[in-house]
Amino acid sequence: MKPLREAVQDYLALRRTLGFKLRDAEGSLFKFAAFLEERGVTRITTAMALEWALIVPSTCTGSIANRLRHLRGFARHHIASDPTTEIPPVDVVPSRLRRRQPYLYSADQLARLMGFARRLAPADGLRPWTYYCFLGLLAATGLRLSEAIRLEVGDVDLDQGVLTIRQTKFGKSRLVPVDDTTTSELARYRARRDRFLRGSPQCRFFVSGRGTPLEPSSIHRTFYQLLDQAEVHASVGAPRPRLHDLRHRFALETLLRWYRAGEDVERRLPALSTYLGHVCIENTYWYLSASPELMGHALARLEQRWEERP
Repeated sequence: MKPLREAVQDYLALRRTLGFKLRDAEGSLFKFAAFLEERGVTRITTAMALEWALIVPSTCTGSIANRLRHLRGFARHHIASDPTTEIPPVDVVPSRLRRRQPYLYSADQLARLMGFARRLAPADGLRPWTYYCFLGLLAATGLRLSEAIRLEVGDVDLDQGVLTIRQTKFGKSRLVPVDDTTTSELARYRARRDRFLRGSPQCRFFVSGRGTPLEPSSIHRTFYQLLDQAEVHASVGAPRPRLHDLRHRFALETLLRWYRAGEDVERRLPALSTYLGHVCIENTYWYLSASPELMGHALARLEQRWEERP
């Protein structure tokens, strides 16, 4: 049987070939291997796992549960080579992963945000058009922020109306079709962009007012500025609206449109999952519970099916 540290390296390498990054898991698992080595222990037991997870002071049970979650995944893999391995029970440290409730932008709020993007300084530069088109693309396609930033000129096929999203989350690539309105806006932006750059080489599709690739920190600062100008605020006690919530809005609006049209949402859900680049369809199913209206539609559809049963 190979040393535990070497087994951890092999496990991480295998999982990364499947597209998982495992940055947090890597640190946790190597610390656990060192922890066992210091105590002269060669096999994974629930008692040692719990002792290790609790050795780092933390008032947050979620942090402790995360360490055990990383270890549990490795233990399930390692038991094939060491049958004496014990897999820590899921409920040994109770912690429930809670998704942050998305902020659902109304059509009016989105229009105000886009309007203020067009007024960004300098008015005669490229920056207002970059943010107008960039935010519009996020709202129209549900792309992740990183995916939109990394778009290159060759990835935007204006003739076919298709975006090529390369090496995204979990190392996967996909094609994202866009409608004619979005394609027209992208074409207008590219014309302005090309005139602004005057032939200067820049592979990224979206560029700043200096002709450089967009930076996430600058995008977030500008977006919060636009939120304030457009007076888009969450209710008291609720988290502040985020840029990522545009992705949630796209998914929810798509599902609502299908329900209102009487579509078979369960059958079409895999298509939405693929479009969004979800690695697990369970991540797409979550949207069904993220909106009261969606929940209402889902329950009505379920009741209808029960009534139709003989």
